[in-house]
Amino acid sequence: MKNSKPTILALSGSAETRAFYREHLESDDSNLLIRQSRERGIHLLEISEISLLIIDHELEDGPGLELIQEIRKGDAYFNSVPIYGFGRADFREDDCIALFAEGADDYSSSLPNPEIFKARVTKLLRWHIQQTNNPVKLATKLDSKEVPGILQLLEAEKSTGVLTASHLKEKASATLQDGTIIAANSEYCNGKDAITEILAWPFVQIKFIEDKQAPAAIKEPATINISSALMDCVLEVDIYHDAKKRLHDPEMSFQSGSQHLPPNSNRVAKQVITLANTGLSLQEICETVRVNRRHLFLMIDQMVSADFLKVSPAPFDNYIGDSHQLLTSLNPLIPSIAANCKNQMKELELPLARDLSGTKFISAAHPVDPGPAIIIAGDNAENTNEIFKTISTIAANTSAMHDKVHSDRKGDLRTRLIFDNHMSIDLILCTSKLDFHYLEKIQRDYPEAAAVIYSISSLDAPSNHANRRSLRKLRERFRTPFTVALTVNQPKEGEPQFVFECHNCTHKLSAEMDMEGATCSCPICNTEIVTPNCLTYAQQHLNLNPLVPVVTLPADSHELWRDLVDMVLDDIKGVYKYRLSPR
Repeated sequence: MKNSKPTILALSGSAETRAFYREHLESDDSNLLIRQSRERGIHLLEISEISLLIIDHELEDGPGLELIQEIRKGDAYFNSVPIYGFGRADFREDDCIALFAEGADDYSSSLPNPEIFKARVTKLLRWHIQQTNNPVKLATKLDSKEVPGILQLLEAEKSTGVLTASHLKEKASATLQDGTIIAANSEYCNGKDAITEILAWPFVQIKFIEDKQAPAAIKEPATINISSALMDCVLEVDIYHDAKKRLHDPEMSFQSGSQHLPPNSNRVAKQVITLANTGLSLQEICETVRVNRRHLFLMIDQMVSADFLKVSPAPFDNYIGDSHQLLTSLNPLIPSIAANCKNQMKELELPLARDLSGTKFISAAHPVDPGPAIIIAGDNAENTNEIFKTISTIAANTSAMHDKVHSDRKGDLRTRLIFDNHMSIDLILCTSKLDFHYLEKIQRDYPEAAAVIYSISSLDAPSNHANRRSLRKLRERFRTPFTVALTVNQPKEGEPQFVFECHNCTHKLSAEMDMEGATCSCPICNTEIVTPNCLTYAQQHLNLNPLVPVVTLPADSHELWRDLVDMVLDDIKGVYKYRLSPR
């Protein structure tokens, strides 16, 4: 159900000012959102219906005046939102003049008299509500399925003016004359195709301003009857959505089909074939080819149907079989090394007696048997560095020795874990940029790579996309046992927390791990959210084979990481015992 209360977005880089907002603006009559930076403010403006924007003179990532300039001079749907600007505490006339010149609707020095401040906020909210309800102007956010109804209403009322539509960073516009569209365009589409583009977006911000002079600016007017055009547009959108269902995984990759592309094919089709054959994922192809995304999806779908392209198997298909085939081609002593290292870790007493500074470096004369390698990678450098240090400390406590850490490039760390009985395991921490040449060098430097531990810190959509891309690159290079570790945030009090996102507005949400199944509302879009099981959520959104273990643990827990390394060594031993079933 849509929230009818006005929403106030208040921005400040000062904790004192944010506390002032909270004390004097929180009420049952409005929703209050408080943020610290321009970036977060713009994000909320793009996904929410903001009735009033309050901007302090200083934000965490720049002056508030620059944000006012950006909003007022931009062409986003929210560029007319009322703005209340805060100047410095020591009143300066130049501040006031600059704020009004750039488009602020009201001004106060920080921090103003609370009663006067609330009265000014009430005035601006009342003015915004009056403007929104003005019959000659429409501004709202809605599901794209509701757009045909808006267009037919404008047609029935024989409206003349300009309709603008936006979806995040995508924009489109249409000029109407007496209820007929005479021009429509988006970044890559014109005419009826631009209307189809609007209908294909999952949600849309709509603004219509009645303007009798607008048609005069169109040099070559078209005549698009809305009712008849909508039938064709809706059909094309349905075809597009069917293609998206078939190409549902942004990390799917392709290989050559049995058919060759005709020589007279257009430039875009040839570019898609070239990129697909280099191993790029669907998402990477869409980011590289500069054409309309909807058209590109339809083209790729047609190429797959015509067998010019084939969808490659998912990275973790035949997970155990591939791992067995690789590991059994390596050093046959790896299972016994893994077993010995496991036994030595089990004898450790916790808490650990020494940290790394309390153990000596191994001498060149000390005999060490070469062992397997474990690779660490992840989406958060701070976490992966802590994991690298934690595992190194655990190993050093078994032998009272550790090896020096060296680096191949920035962010890359390498060492040898020394265990008693001259056993060792190489430990490699990957840099965040997993390019082809870097992974090829690791594979060349460590031919005995026997396991990969991948750490994730967040389950929001951008993080899931980036992590799936990294996992795919790692899996293409290392067909070894994988373990995915969700490195959770452990607060001083309460249960560990993990981050996921609202499926409607993509706002990041933080939930306690023991709250699975609990229902709450998104603070931004008011959508009902059911807290998921974090392990199942990670398995699904990272598109992992069910045989790939997913665990949750803090990055610095010696006991839990000892148990995880123990589990990884068990996986290595188990894969050696695996027997391929006859086909």
